[in-house]
Amino acid sequence: CYEWNHAELASQYLARGVRLAEQGGYLDQLLTGYVDWMRVQLLQGDQEGAQRSLDGLRRVVEKYGDPPGALAYYEAARASFALRQGDLGVANRWADRYQRPTEGENTRFSEYQQVVCIRVLGLRDGGAKLCPLIQPLRERAATEGRLAAMISYDVMVAKCLFMNGEPEPALKMLE
Repeated sequence: CYEWNHAELASQYLARGVRLAEQGGYLDQLLTGYVDWMRVQLLQGDQEGAQRSLDGLRRVVEKYGDPPGALAYYEAARASFALRQGDLGVANRWADRYQRPTEGENTRFSEYQQVVCIRVLGLRDGGAKLCPLIQPLRERAATEGRLAAMISYDVMVAKCLFMNGEPEPALKMLE
């Protein structure tokens, strides 16, 4: 529903999914559910709802004893929220502390953290250093057949190229 631009319906499904995941105690689904719900709420301009989703995510992570992976995911979501709110201080401090995963640690959760870090660095440092960070993510998405992720990464590479003063390759990438 989100990808088809049906944000209200996506929000309803995410709210229901989060409630069901809370009943079942499914931490992985709660993590992604709250973050996706926050993204949809931000898309709808519902800042307060997005803040409630972020707060809900924090409560879930606390409930499970702050496991390192879940806590890192929450911190990335908090940085992403701050970035969308224009609070570059929070986002930059998180990016400065962020540790990229090793090859064996790559998961959908670490991938989200990497993308948030790339977005923060893109605003802070420009695009020069980002293309090499995006390429492994894009290759993994291609290997796994995740078309939407591949398109997202191609757009990120195009932005980097454009920010580096290379508009022709950027346009070619978008084509």
